[in-house]
Amino acid sequence: MNKKLLSFASLIAVASLAFAPVSQAANTAFTYQGNLQQNGAPVSGSYDIQFALYPVVSNGTATATLTNLAVGVTNGLFTTTLDFSNPFNGSSFWLDIAVRPAGSGGAFSELSPRQPLTASPYALYAPSAGTVTGIISVTNLPPAVVLTNSTSLTNSPTRTGYLFAYDLTTQTFPSANTYQPITFSVPGTLLNGWTLSQIGPGSSTFTATNAGLYLFQYQAQVSGTNGSVANIKATLNNNAEITGSESAVTLSGTNSVAILSHTFLAQINVNDVFKLQFAAPTTGVTLVPNGTASTRPSITLTVVKIN
Repeated sequence: MNKKLLSFASLIAVASLAFAPVSQAANTAFTYQGNLQQNGAPVSGSYDIQFALYPVVSNGTATATLTNLAVGVTNGLFTTTLDFSNPFNGSSFWLDIAVRPAGSGGAFSELSPRQPLTASPYALYAPSAGTVTGIISVTNLPPAVVLTNSTSLTNSPTRTGYLFAYDLTTQTFPSANTYQPITFSVPGTLLNGWTLSQIGPGSSTFTATNAGLYLFQYQAQVSGTNGSVANIKATLNNNAEITGSESAVTLSGTNSVAILSHTFLAQINVNDVFKLQFAAPTTGVTLVPNGTASTRPSITLTVVKIN
């Protein structure tokens, strides 16, 4: 191949740069894209491409070299992976590139000029640059870091105001067309910022100890006669309904079962007393476990403080 017949117009777009966690050895490979031309026209085919890394724009001694065989070139464009095993130390580097037809075994034709290596691969230098030893002055810390004492730091706030409760029993309600408290046989699987009150065989009311905006979600499995309508709503304090908390489902078919699920937001104050209540037109409508396994609850309640 006549060296003078080949020219190389570099795109040197570093399309990707792979990293591993700092505690592991970094992945030092990066992607190189280029445009290969002959007599000013883009070429297509398979080429062996030799890359040498130099600390100077001309002459000098190569810091590292590698050869990628049989690189596919289409309309002049090619993409290949370079891995010089991370010689990057903050100094400037240039790529010296030479090509030959793949499998020819001939000499490489060096392309000119050398290509300056852009800043992106220097991100590989970050693992070594990120090591700090010695004492860090408080004045050098960002303002978001919270000092808990003279020897430790923290920036992880404590979560407050959440609960998860559920019931594994079949719940019946003694009165028709009347809202009655739903109980939870497992009231405190996750509990923070709430206290419990006991009514009957399980807990039915939760008292807030943290004010804020809360996200509530309940899901119940209802069983009953065809055409019955089951209702669930949430109340605060003296049975005042939380706006947007009520939902209903109509049962269809003989001894039918349906899922009643709802999500809503509510502003809660300290000492607000929260409960879920159930109503149906007949006492034959019940909450039943979801299947035969004891771990499939008849109702679940999830509450999360979001602000």
